[in-house]
Amino acid sequence: MVVPYLTYRLAMDGMKVIRLENPAQGDPNRMVGDNVLNEERMNSYFLCINAGKKAITLNLAKPAGRELLQKLIKDLDVDIFVTNQLPRNYKKLGIDYEILKAVKEDIIWMGITGFGPDSDEGAYDPVLQARSGLMDLTGEPDREPQVLGIPLSDLGTSEHAYGLLMKAIFNRSVTGQGCRIDLSMFDSSVSWLAVPITMTASFGR
Repeated sequence: MVVPYLTYRLAMDGMKVIRLENPAQGDPNRMVGDNVLNEERMNSYFLCINAGKKAITLNLAKPAGRELLQKLIKDLDVDIFVTNQLPRNYKKLGIDYEILKAVKEDIIWMGITGFGPDSDEGAYDPVLQARSGLMDLTGEPDREPQVLGIPLSDLGTSEHAYGLLMKAIFNRSVTGQGCRIDLSMFDSSVSWLAVPITMTASFGR
């Protein structure tokens, strides 16, 4: 949900957002929720965070798909490219920063991962809530940790990503240079615990 919510916010700001989906599977979130439109693969959960976007399919596993992506980046003068692929797939799919920078020198590239660009471990919001400690702060003191009512690891990472992109856009307007941004859900999730961690580590509470 990190990239869908981030790009939803960008779309609400008036940016033109184009989703890239695999032509065979597509986004599995399309099948979550109720079919409120009586339209295949357009279920309610998907609609909530994809309003205002366009969507295309590209098979980036094939050279023709990668070539088409590069052509689109040039022809559409793409400002920002965001991916939530595992780092091991960046070069294989032709979406790593160096490849896309060669296509458009001032592109702002963002890779969002669970545990950083050196980790290929997949991650989902409940995993990050548990690993970061968010879950340990939720629920009754004498009972098991609980998942938060909203996916804070997802949404929190989206908010951090949004801020980093705004800074990158400003920096490019001043310097003319694009950049690479790597953001991990784990770093984002732990950052929300600044007070509990300090209270525990520094004050023994």
